[in-house]
Amino acid sequence: MFQYFESKGRWYKGSLHCHTTNSDGALSPIDVSRVYAKNGYDFIAFTDHGKITDLEHADEGVLLVRGEEISVGVSKAGESYHIVAVGIEDELHMESGNGPEAVQNTLDSISDVGGLAFIAHPYWSSLLPEDMLALTGYLGIEVFNTGCEAEVGKGFAAVQWDQILSLGRMVKGIAVDDAHRYVYPPYDAFGGWVWVKAEEFDWESISKALKEGLFYSSMGPKIKLVELGGTLRVRCDGVRKISMISHNGTGIVFDYPTIKGIIEAWKSGKMDDAISDVKVEEVDGATETKITLRNGRKLRAVSSNGTIAEAECDLEFFNRYVRIEVVDSENKRAWTNPITLRAET
Repeated sequence: MFQYFESKGRWYKGSLHCHTTNSDGALSPIDVSRVYAKNGYDFIAFTDHGKITDLEHADEGVLLVRGEEISVGVSKAGESYHIVAVGIEDELHMESGNGPEAVQNTLDSISDVGGLAFIAHPYWSSLLPEDMLALTGYLGIEVFNTGCEAEVGKGFAAVQWDQILSLGRMVKGIAVDDAHRYVYPPYDAFGGWVWVKAEEFDWESISKALKEGLFYSSMGPKIKLVELGGTLRVRCDGVRKISMISHNGTGIVFDYPTIKGIIEAWKSGKMDDAISDVKVEEVDGATETKITLRNGRKLRAVSSNGTIAEAECDLEFFNRYVRIEVVDSENKRAWTNPITLRAET
């Protein structure tokens, strides 16, 4: 039995991509630290364009991390890559050249100084899977970017993420703000963040947890449990939908209307060709539904007040990898990192 978040420690909320007046942000570094503190963040990384922004002491006990956003190289669509480096001490010089070698050299330089690198807003940047597959040594990609969504509707990059996951590159998904305006419309702050489970409240522990994938990304919903054994079990806040997403056409979605519809169809005998058994039980004020399909696969869902709080199914629903994506009633999402499975399940 493997529990995704079984490790010791506590959860810390963090922003890994934001800007200040040191580049093109609207707020000073101290004001950025203050607004994030007021919104419940534990740590923030200043990632100004081509510059290290230093602030020795932040108000409200927020942990500050040095970082930089670097524009480098040229993709197949003719646009530059944007690489976010966090946990670095000094500015990194932009590598010359237009090919992927310049981008790879930048990633290598970040790694050489002990930093973490990830690819910013791949949808906004028009990056293709081959652009990202040509590179190594990066933590992940931005699966959601608040600013890109607010400005031009190109903030979500789950499609690009699944494309490279299906091709075998098990990179992580990171939700960020990429905030510039903060308090001025279109509002681009406090929309996407990471929850990191770390043993200590310092960058060494947090960066170690990020490298090990002991985090998930969110716009609001909280994921409480991901457990992998003979089945995959997920528990979260009551949400509209829990999706277990996998390679190609595999995976499964749990939502209340579908579970309710299956129960009603089963009672009327309309799904006998697909379902062999349905059991419904009231447990602690919630409804637990267990479904057995004709092919032997089993599903389980716990629902209450029109939401899904827990979902479980056999691993035969997945192939190569599986990741969790939940959506709440306001269409806000949360994403786990991918779990690698054997080639065929």
